[in-house]
Amino acid sequence: MRIRTLARERRRGREMRVDCGVETELGGDMNQQKRGIGYYSYSQIKNTTTAGRLGAIVIGASWVFGGLFVIARMISVRKAEVHVWGSPDSHAIGFVLGISLIGIGAFVAHVGVIYYSRKLYNRVSRHSQSKRHRMSPDPAPKG
Repeated sequence: MRIRTLARERRRGREMRVDCGVETELGGDMNQQKRGIGYYSYSQIKNTTTAGRLGAIVIGASWVFGGLFVIARMISVRKAEVHVWGSPDSHAIGFVLGISLIGIGAFVAHVGVIYYSRKLYNRVSRHSQSKRHRMSPDPAPKG
């Protein structure tokens, strides 16, 4: 049904595109498409609650800190092995695990961080524009 509708729209001269389940019209009236964040479309970001975004940031940050802890622990173990035996083992699996935890945490937290940084930037820039507008003197009358 959906494919037939898209084919019918193409025959009428309007080109349609399906992006993450959201149909947008290209050309014509609806020329702009709202941008998403990373792999998430605009509709997914719009329908996510504040608790979901903050929870993702907290959970992602805990994974990042866990990965940093694993790496710090591996470094301290290597230093102790150098002190006791003179040469350390490689501990490659521990370092790979730590880096993987950091990557997973960054992936989980990035949407919320980007969303709130955009929101803060828009609020600050809007505030500074309104402040400049209020502070500007009235233009001198002509003539």
